[in-house]
Amino acid sequence: MNNINIINIVKYYNAVERLIILAIRDVYYRNLPVNKSLHKNIDNEITSLGFKYKTNNKHILKFLSRSVDCKDFLNQKINIDQKISWSSFFNLFSMLRNNIAHNGGYIGADIRNKFNGICKNIISEYFIIESDKLMAKDNIQFLNFFERCDWFVVNLVKFIYQEENLKFLGMN
Repeated sequence: MNNINIINIVKYYNAVERLIILAIRDVYYRNLPVNKSLHKNIDNEITSLGFKYKTNNKHILKFLSRSVDCKDFLNQKINIDQKISWSSFFNLFSMLRNNIAHNGGYIGADIRNKFNGICKNIISEYFIIESDKLMAKDNIQFLNFFERCDWFVVNLVKFIYQEENLKFLGMN
């Protein structure tokens, strides 16, 4: 598998993060202008409430967990046969993005241990680590990873807006 494909994780994560930030803005901070500083301004607002800034946007998930619906969703298993929660999945997604953006997908022992500690089965389902390099397992599994990311963000946004279904997004 061509390793260039994993760079798409960075782009996709940035789009997911932007959608979450826009939803938070719409629901909680309508007075903030939508501009290039929106994420920083949302971070400032959230940290001013006592949610300490953390890497991988953990502070945003803790902020969203004030909503019972968001908290329940984030604590749910991503699949009945897996132990990982949606919150842990997003943490992994964020760690993948950071690793690819800052280390080019190089996986040293410390990063490998972090990945294995969070969700070894998810990493092995979608990716391989070959010669300390993160690579997509194959095209189908790589697309399945993005499908799982879609499921996460669409449902999280649904709960941020306090909607029962996806009709508000024009989806059934």
